[in-house]
Amino acid sequence: MNKSGYSVVRSYCGHGIGRYFHCSPNVPHYARSKAIGACKPGMIFTIEPMINMGVWQDVTWPDEWTSTTKDGQRSAQFEHTILVTDGGCEVLTKRTAKSYPFSFLNKQPQPQPPGGATAAAAASATSTAAGSTDTDNGAEAEEEDQEESSAAGE
Repeated sequence: MNKSGYSVVRSYCGHGIGRYFHCSPNVPHYARSKAIGACKPGMIFTIEPMINMGVWQDVTWPDEWTSTTKDGQRSAQFEHTILVTDGGCEVLTKRTAKSYPFSFLNKQPQPQPPGGATAAAAASATSTAAGSTDTDNGAEAEEEDQEESSAAGE
């Protein structure tokens, strides 16, 4: 476990891509592994670390597929496929401008009050003028509205 409390599962590793599923080479994702070998142009392999909030030890469930960390903390697994080229490498699975959009990656528009942001600023200014004890509220709301309008291209 590193000093921030995170670890990488050591039971699983990246692997070669070829005629067989999960073929050589094995590609460990943790420091001080004993893996040997050299990458050569034309090789294709995956990197797929499982990053954990606690210990690196895992437990496989009876379905022989599902794994969890031994301490039950949260874990996330990421995977990319890499092609070794003469000039370095190419990430074959990276997202591009034409990739299918994931809804969780899209920023959702913030809900606006009835009448839009300008109405909210006017209401805020009115409440300030009507004797609100927060004298900066109207000015702050108006500044926020101007920043939102500028960001939205209005």
